[in-house]
Amino acid sequence: MRIVLLRHGQTDWNAAGRLQGQQDIPINENGRRQIEAVCRTWNFQFQSQNPLVPMALVSSPLQRAYESARICGTCFNLPVTVMAEFAERGFGHLEGMTKQDLLRCYGVADAEQIESAQFGVESVEVLRERLMKGMTQLRQAYAGQTVLLVTHGSIIRRLVLEYGQTNSRQIPLRPHPSDTVDVVRNGTFAMLDLADEDKDEGKDSL
Repeated sequence: MRIVLLRHGQTDWNAAGRLQGQQDIPINENGRRQIEAVCRTWNFQFQSQNPLVPMALVSSPLQRAYESARICGTCFNLPVTVMAEFAERGFGHLEGMTKQDLLRCYGVADAEQIESAQFGVESVEVLRERLMKGMTQLRQAYAGQTVLLVTHGSIIRRLVLEYGQTNSRQIPLRPHPSDTVDVVRNGTFAMLDLADEDKDEGKDSL
């Protein structure tokens, strides 16, 4: 099974450097162009490679991901299945803040590095539990298929680090192959190849 992890297109909060978390911010015009461009790139590069053609399209329920997924659905002629398990990580009281705000108000240099539930942030433990649930459902429903999952930066980073190979930080983010999961730009995607659960139960589990 192959899962393609695509980050949603840009929002106004992305452009302003604000931490979105589970705030439901729509994509902007630049974000729409980003997703349209990545779909064109995909079709151009992979149209002759059947294993890379998505057979299912799944999205986070947040509108920035769902709007991006609908653009992909038009391109690939696929309906969008919404799964709440792949919503962005919740960042509690930190949502809406810039990096400067976080440092000044909370002494936090990088919200992604917070592992506990302080400041109302969704803990890494809780995040991993819901992602494990979602991945189990995906692998059972789409065994042997290629699934396009439109989601968020924190989710892509967590899934790649948990499910990727031992050198998962070096999995390229297309169409910018010099990028790695330390920085997930809008409109970039990574690919994960996973063993089907019925063939190798328990492998790659969170």
